[in-house]
Amino acid sequence: MPILTVPITAHGAILDVGIATIPIYSTTVLTRRSLLDTGASRTAVRPSCLGLVGAPSFDVAEVTRPGGSGKIWVPAHEVRLRFGGAVGPGRWFDLQVVAVAPADPDIDILLGIDALSRTALFWDGPSHIVRLVC
Repeated sequence: MPILTVPITAHGAILDVGIATIPIYSTTVLTRRSLLDTGASRTAVRPSCLGLVGAPSFDVAEVTRPGGSGKIWVPAHEVRLRFGGAVGPGRWFDLQVVAVAPADPDIDILLGIDALSRTALFWDGPSHIVRLVC
């Protein structure tokens, strides 16, 4: 299994992630920047990114944003994700995500615990790195 080493910077642990939808909807596959968000229970994807890969909304989901005033309902989508980007070693996995724009305009995906639980994650604080076994 491939091991990805991700540096922990002042902006967090940022890595490339491949994103696609079920092939019957679209064959578009993209690589987007993501942030590991261990405090998020669900993975959030920028709505424009979901539109680019052609991921249709199949439901709505209730979410709470930090500092927000209560819960909101947002579209939910079925996507395929791959740690490390759209090409190279590693496996794709299906995940239900919510359509929420991350606060940082350079990040398209916040990887929540639902995605991170699909891999072994080793957090090495003293070395400022995260290793993902994909």
